[in-house]
Amino acid sequence: DNVVRREMRLVEGDAFNKVLQDRSRTRIRSLGFFKDVDIKDEPGTTEDRTVVNVTVTEQATGELSLGVGYSSADAFLAQFSYTERNLFGKGQFLRAAVSFSSLQEQVDLRFTDPYFLDRPLAAGVEVYKLTTDFTDYSGYTSDTSQFSTFLGFPLSEYSRLTVRYTLSDEKLDALSSAPPEIKASSGSFVTSSIGYSYSYDVRDDTLKPTSGWDFSFGQDLAGLGGTLKYLRSEMVGESYTPLPYQMVGSLRLSAGYISGYSGQGVRVNDRFFKGGDSFRGFKIAGIGPRDLTPGFGNPALGGNLYAIGTVAARLPPFLPESYGIDLSLFSDFGTLGRLSSQDKNVSGAVIVDELAPRASAGLAIGWKSPFGPVEVDLGYPFVKKAYDKIEAIRFSAGTRF
Repeated sequence: DNVVRREMRLVEGDAFNKVLQDRSRTRIRSLGFFKDVDIKDEPGTTEDRTVVNVTVTEQATGELSLGVGYSSADAFLAQFSYTERNLFGKGQFLRAAVSFSSLQEQVDLRFTDPYFLDRPLAAGVEVYKLTTDFTDYSGYTSDTSQFSTFLGFPLSEYSRLTVRYTLSDEKLDALSSAPPEIKASSGSFVTSSIGYSYSYDVRDDTLKPTSGWDFSFGQDLAGLGGTLKYLRSEMVGESYTPLPYQMVGSLRLSAGYISGYSGQGVRVNDRFFKGGDSFRGFKIAGIGPRDLTPGFGNPALGGNLYAIGTVAARLPPFLPESYGIDLSLFSDFGTLGRLSSQDKNVSGAVIVDELAPRASAGLAIGWKSPFGPVEVDLGYPFVKKAYDKIEAIRFSAGTRF
């Protein structure tokens, strides 16, 4: 009962406010505990009073799953996980997962209490171990163990601030055939960082928005102990607007920048890699700086700066909603690059870092099939560089049982 009540923007005795009533419904839906939320007001005991009835239809909040699937990026993948989004009926979140694919192996444990000490403070911890095989893209493998903790609190009805601390231990191994700039990033490193994230969200629905916008900005400063020193900044903004014929238009802008300090550069695995689902029409790590020196396989080097936008139109439902099919037209555009001079200062290397624009357009298809979610992106890159890696069709499918 208190999990629902604490999301209400109206309490007994308040002056009635339709705007706050609608906001209450949005907040309750955002919990993810209910498949349907209905708020109605009925006549009270006198003419100047009304009764507000909140009716919710619960859905399963616990999930024990064994997943198998296939994607064009990871090939075959498998996952075992236990998730509880409403632990002990207190709205707490717990997740334990193990996943395997040709690209990554990960063990992940997360816990979040959204009302720590019965106050509107979200506190949580995350522990994970991640092994990544990037040999096909950049010629290295990495093994990371990480612990992080955070505390988040509202600044207003629509804004929120989260502060965090992260400690990670990472080992990077470059292939013998990797270029010198990749080998220079090899070794074992400890990262100790503090960071924060600010968000502002006025969307009408966080699950399937049709109007409104949201914005987030975050920074992480590494160098409070450890061996690495850098500042990473990222921002994301999205806007939604209704269009004719039940369509919904959206615009998404994201950008990020990372730079080392105290004489340090930025290691290859701390840089940004874009492509795949982050820039459709291109493979994972398909855009950005690349080493074109003969004999090294043209590995991606990542970038210190990226700026990517997406304009999309969610098409009207051609079939009943029970079929679970979503269609949208999209166009992705942006750039990635800007390595530091010391990162490019490699004798004999042919490194391209043009910060050149790229753009693609296509159709995104989503299907909630009986066998699990199916995602297909058909993207055509119409602005590209000759050395970019293209992927016109991106496919993923999986199931849970």
